[in-house]
Amino acid sequence: MVIEDWRWKYNHVRPHRSLGYITPNEYAQDKVGKEAQSQCRAFGRAKPSLRPSIDLLYGIEQIINPSRLTKALDQFG
Repeated sequence: MVIEDWRWKYNHVRPHRSLGYITPNEYAQDKVGKEAQSQCRAFGRAKPSLRPSIDLLYGIEQIINPSRLTKALDQFG
């Protein structure tokens, strides 16, 4: 029982150097708070798109091949 109490305090209450001298509970609460903010549209940022760089590397005709698209659509009626 004493060892279990020590283990719990060590893992939940004692500040850890690897976490910037905050407790694991404080670290977890801070992380959850930051994740909630990043998921909120008011605080989140749009992820960068690769689409503009693809358009510069290839012409739009190479990305969307009209003949392949027509053949694929013909298969479905």
